[in-house]
Amino acid sequence: MLAQYNGDGVNEVKAVWYNGTATLKQGEVLCYDLDDTDAPVSLPAGSLTVPPTSSILPRNLRGRQVVDPVTANLSAVAGVVAPESSGVTGPAWVSLIVPRKGDVAFIYNNASSTKNTTVFGAANATRTAASFSDSTFNLPAIAVAIETQDRSGAAGLTLSRFI
Repeated sequence: MLAQYNGDGVNEVKAVWYNGTATLKQGEVLCYDLDDTDAPVSLPAGSLTVPPTSSILPRNLRGRQVVDPVTANLSAVAGVVAPESSGVTGPAWVSLIVPRKGDVAFIYNNASSTKNTTVFGAANATRTAASFSDSTFNLPAIAVAIETQDRSGAAGLTLSRFI
């Protein structure tokens, strides 16, 4: 169940196909697959009702297929892993919290944060959000921390507001 903070609306959650092989954690960043080809994608039996085949073309998954962030798709953030999909191993259908401006969600990161200062964004080759609190941030920003935390190098969740 997604939490509601200070009367904010409930987050929008979207079902997407994660085409990676990792085990996902709540709050990790995933991006839309901008590098897809027209080679068929194999799906587990029963994972789709339409079309009723074991494979479909990626163009049919556009807007529904996500992958780990890489340089080519850092500007196409799909969202962050919803609590109910924490622990899911890909490839699989997962639930993502859609990054709508003003919505609140937990972002998985590995840096200390300062309330209303630390900005998070997707980073190359990791689902852990990059965090910056100065002008060196050159990635598309997705959220700002709304709590101060001392991580001391241990990755975890930070309550954040999408921007």
